[in-house]
Amino acid sequence: MGRLICLSLGLVLASLGVAQAKNSSVVYQKRWVLGLPVNVITVNLNDPEVTVTAAIARGGVGSSERFESLINRVHPAAAITGTFFDTRSLVPVGDIVVAGEKVTTGVIGTGVAFTADKRVRFVPLASGRREDWASYEMVLCAGPWLVRNGIRTVRPWAEGFTDRSLYARRPRAAVGLTRHNKLLLVTIPKPVHYSHVSKVMKALGAVNALGLDGGSSTALSIRGRIISKPSRRLTNVLLVYDKPHFYERAVARNRLNPAAGRKRRPTLELAPTTPLQEPPDVLYLEPAG
Repeated sequence: MGRLICLSLGLVLASLGVAQAKNSSVVYQKRWVLGLPVNVITVNLNDPEVTVTAAIARGGVGSSERFESLINRVHPAAAITGTFFDTRSLVPVGDIVVAGEKVTTGVIGTGVAFTADKRVRFVPLASGRREDWASYEMVLCAGPWLVRNGIRTVRPWAEGFTDRSLYARRPRAAVGLTRHNKLLLVTIPKPVHYSHVSKVMKALGAVNALGLDGGSSTALSIRGRIISKPSRRLTNVLLVYDKPHFYERAVARNRLNPAAGRKRRPTLELAPTTPLQEPPDVLYLEPAG
């Protein structure tokens, strides 16, 4: 009888755990989308306890850190690869703002930007002009565009992304926003072109979506569990907290933006010295209507 009671209690607790997981504001799913295996973390930005931020490697700008180490240090509910970085200087190539402070200045990309009242905007960087992020609590500039205002748009060359490796098939990471204010953190372990990622993000319901650093940097975690493990050390990541005290503690202890580190300008060129012929299936602009 006692064993039956314990078993019944265990089933009840298990069912409660499932219910809590389903009602969570940060939920992970492994899905098949358009024939591709896709890891998706959905974040309900309508939950006032949810905070989206970024984190820099332990040594500060110009340093790198193992993904597992970074996750264990900052304790987020979810984390995904951040923006690209120069592999020589380890300096991110996109602007990053953490807790209202600009920690690095980049040269390309579109910003995923959050205001203090947690409203999100996708802000393209104006060519040759520094963006004023004073009104934003968090910014991470990445790219290229995958979906813009509901239209599939993949034109990395036009946005200044000139690294040849970006045009090859690679594992990918992306961030998107749905019309219901749900943030999508997505990794695709199978090597694909950006045009495929664009289709996946739109199929998932994104009205705006950007590419993140991918390839050997592709990383994703949910509540400490590594879903996509990068084979290289990272310089920055995008984080989600669903408990305010974890976020506040990370900020207070300078874990998101360590004071140490070198702040050098990235050495990535804005344009190559010789013309690059992009593969035709990497560039796509969905016709209106």
